[in-house]
Amino acid sequence: MNEKKADRRVRKTKALLCNALTKLLMEKELREISVMELTELADVNRGTFYLHYRDIYDLYEHIENNVLENFKSLLMYDSTKGEKLVIYSVVLWAFRFIADNAEMCMAILKQGDRAFLEKMFDLCRDKSLEEWISKRGHSSVKFHDYYFSFATSGCVGLVQAWLAGGMKEDPENMANMANKLIMGCLHSVNNTVGHS
Repeated sequence: MNEKKADRRVRKTKALLCNALTKLLMEKELREISVMELTELADVNRGTFYLHYRDIYDLYEHIENNVLENFKSLLMYDSTKGEKLVIYSVVLWAFRFIADNAEMCMAILKQGDRAFLEKMFDLCRDKSLEEWISKRGHSSVKFHDYYFSFATSGCVGLVQAWLAGGMKEDPENMANMANKLIMGCLHSVNNTVGHS
């Protein structure tokens, strides 16, 4: 029982610190945030902070990794449903996930961390390759990397514009737009590699 209480207390403390860092990241750059102001905002003792994290950067990395792990779990969960994966589904999961974690994602992106979104979409690479091979065969695999890189860059740009614009469109509309753009790209690739 005491161990469960301790675990709950640790989770609560970490959540308070993550929420406080998210709020501060909306106002200033990561390098400008001190442990003292973070712990004051979170109402957590500085010593307690150092029990869990080396410094502010360690906490930030933990937040990023946690968001990416949650997204990866979502992808794995949905892929076990046995449905045929389509590009639209992956993009829709991504936009919905970002909408559900908007404050955290905006705080990370406000730091100019485009790599975070690239890592997020890169988690879809294997699923995209599976679908690519099933529709085009192994002989065209070399074109998949070009296609995927192009599509990922476009999706990252769309997400950045969506967040910067206050997320006025819902995730479904954004996924539809991304899907149309990606499918247009795919049509061009099909023509390039000699597929109809």
